[in-house]
Amino acid sequence: MTSTGRTDTSRAAVITGATGGIGRAIARRVGRLGYRTVLQGRDREVLDGVAAEVIAAGGPEPVTVVCDLVAGSPLELADAVDDLGGRLDLLVSAAGASLSAAPLEELTSEDWETSLRLHLVAPMVLQRLCFPALVAAHGVVVNLGSVVAGAAPRRGAPYAAAKAALAAATRSTAVEWAHHGIRALVVEPGFVDTGFNAELVATGGHERLLRRVPTRSPLDPDEVAQLVLALADPGLAGVTGGTYTIDGGLTARL
Repeated sequence: MTSTGRTDTSRAAVITGATGGIGRAIARRVGRLGYRTVLQGRDREVLDGVAAEVIAAGGPEPVTVVCDLVAGSPLELADAVDDLGGRLDLLVSAAGASLSAAPLEELTSEDWETSLRLHLVAPMVLQRLCFPALVAAHGVVVNLGSVVAGAAPRRGAPYAAAKAALAAATRSTAVEWAHHGIRALVVEPGFVDTGFNAELVATGGHERLLRRVPTRSPLDPDEVAQLVLALADPGLAGVTGGTYTIDGGLTARL
C-alpha cells in the first residue's frame, strides 16, 4: 500500500537491525505498504519471526540475511538487492547496540572500534554497495541516529560519537548524491520502549530520563517507524540532508 492507499510490490527496501524494536516496526510497516524487502539480523529464529510478521501484514515474503555487521561485510545484503531486481527504493540502517557504558577512562580501543564499525562504517559501506540500485530507483537512505549525537550522555561516548559522525556522513551523502536523485536523512529518536534500553530500565535510569521528557512517555517503536516511512514518501523530493528528531520534546527543553 502506498501513501495513496495502493499496494506496490514493484518497490524494494533493505532494513538492517530488523530484529530490534525499531527495525522490526519499520519492517512491518514496509510490509503493509507492499514493498519487497531484504531484512538483516543476527538471530535466525528472531529474524524468521519478523519475516512472518511482514507476511501477516500483507507484504511479500522477505529475503532474510543473517550476518554480523561488525565482524563481517554488508556485501551479502547488496547481493540480495541484486536478486530482487537491482532496484532499491528505501535503505534503512537501524542496526545498533548501546555497547559499552563504561566511563571514558575505562574505554578500550575495541569499545571505540566496535561502535564506529556498527553505527558508522557499516551504514556507509552498505549504501556504497547499494549505490547502483539506489540510483535506479531514485531511492531514499534513512539512517537511524540518536538524540545523544547532539547532547553528551553521562556514559556511552563511543555510541554518541558514532551517531554524531553518522549524521555528518548522511549530510554528505545527501549533498553528493542529490544529482543522482537519491535522498538521505537521519531520524534521531529519544527514549524508545525496546529491548535496546533494557539495561537502563533495569537500573531505573529510564525513570530519571522520563522526568526530563515533556510528554513523560517513552516512544513506541511504531511511532519511529511511521516517521521513517513518512519522510521516505517519494512525493517529498525536497526532503533530504536533514536530521529529524522524535523524542517527546526532550531536546527542546532547557
